[in-house]
Amino acid sequence: MNLKILIVACILVLGCAFCGNLLAQPGQLDPSFGLGGWQHTDLGGKEQGGTADIQADGKILAGGRIALQTSSYDFLLVRYLENGQIDSTFGNGGFRSWDFGLQQENLEFVKVLGNGKILVGGFSGPNPNSTGILMRLLPDGMEDSSFANNGVLRLQYGRSTGPIAAAVDAQGRIVVTGVCVVDSFDIDWFVSRFTPDGAPDSTFNGSGWMYHNFLTREDIPFDIMIEPTGHIFVTGCAGVYPKANFAFLRLRPEGTRDPDFGSNGSMETDFAGNQDVAYGTAITADGKYFVSGTVRDSVTNYDFGLARYHRNGDLDASFGKGGLLTYDLGGPVDYGLYLIRQPDDKYLVCGENNKLTQNRFVVMRYLVSGAVDTSFGNRGMASFDAVNILTDHTPHFAMQKDGKVVMVANYKDGPNTNLLLMRWLNDIAVDLGDVDGTGTDLVRAWPNPTANQLVLIFEEGLIEREVQLECRDISGRSLGHVVKPSGQNRMEWDVFNGKIANAGLYFIRWISGTDRGAIPIQVH
Repeated sequence: MNLKILIVACILVLGCAFCGNLLAQPGQLDPSFGLGGWQHTDLGGKEQGGTADIQADGKILAGGRIALQTSSYDFLLVRYLENGQIDSTFGNGGFRSWDFGLQQENLEFVKVLGNGKILVGGFSGPNPNSTGILMRLLPDGMEDSSFANNGVLRLQYGRSTGPIAAAVDAQGRIVVTGVCVVDSFDIDWFVSRFTPDGAPDSTFNGSGWMYHNFLTREDIPFDIMIEPTGHIFVTGCAGVYPKANFAFLRLRPEGTRDPDFGSNGSMETDFAGNQDVAYGTAITADGKYFVSGTVRDSVTNYDFGLARYHRNGDLDASFGKGGLLTYDLGGPVDYGLYLIRQPDDKYLVCGENNKLTQNRFVVMRYLVSGAVDTSFGNRGMASFDAVNILTDHTPHFAMQKDGKVVMVANYKDGPNTNLLLMRWLNDIAVDLGDVDGTGTDLVRAWPNPTANQLVLIFEEGLIEREVQLECRDISGRSLGHVVKPSGQNRMEWDVFNGKIANAGLYFIRWISGTDRGAIPIQVH
């Protein structure tokens, strides 16, 4: 009988000197980060954060805006070490800011590229006269002169352009979405594509860009995704307060609307006739769209909203109530925002739970069915409660290789605002493949956590047998094999062949006859 082994990876954190390693609960603030799981940063002005990403070496990038001495906001990008301290080797003592000459400027997204370079984007100037800005930076935070005009690309479609999100396709081309004002004073979506060196890609829709009008006064995209097929999927809202709908646009790889999705490539969903905003979309293991957002079910009550769609845009009737679900976290204002899909097909949604005098930043974890995963945090919710939370700028989050969740937001410090960073513990169930037999506890690994070498100890029943061993990372990629000969009860294994592995979670999978299992290994 084939059994699929799912190993839940429990992340070990260092406690006090007398406590040793503790088995940590996913959804708790990470005590090894900042001030017991959180950190706020004052750079001498008013700082607000709204986007984050994680570098391959584990360093954290947080972006947003800063006002130094005046009310004029500029681009801001800060880099932190894994422990939450500012990385002084980045930019100007740990951060970079850019003033493009206008009063209202905001960095909307940061993305770490596969080569280690950093892509950031946002807008300069208030609508309806804003200009889009893309920049590519070197790993140390300086502009990459090989990109566009000495690292900076300005773009404007029609009267006004404001990039909000970006993705990079398999060819390294940069696909950007945001708002534009083209043929009226209505705000519409645009999607544009650039070559890896920052030039407009004329093969995209014949001109390098396209725009879509949902025929309402204000349409805003919040997320963009490149599908495995190369199709481009954009998520956002159509309509202005107090009436908006979840809205979606699907484009073919060449930039034209996909006629096989919705109504000639676009569609909307109305939950309850009020303010519905979609913020993020992921593709499930079985190929459906899983969407997160905010739904207003009455004049004053906002809830988390989830929806699931078939690839043609039809709601999946097997999910929730006709494809839709809402979650009331007990506050009049519960904002469901951005979405991350874990490798085990669980879904993290960041947001806010506001109860008048008690405002919390939260992360919820859901199963693919839409049910709350009660093994995470407090009945499915990880939260951070601080009296000085400021909630006028949408928080954002990213997931580390080891599963830990980093959120960037705002913190009020007297008359000023500071950039706020939080990190929660998390676990990831990794599919190690279909195997026969029954999992057992016949193999132990020491030390764990480790740097790169392990001692494997075999219990009675395996000592006289040959054992096949394999190391895998959390994505399931094989990193090496070794065989224990019969007659040995222990063996040393240089797991990473003398190389220092990236910190994170790995697995030792073993097989001997019909016995088999897997051991989570934390590398520090």
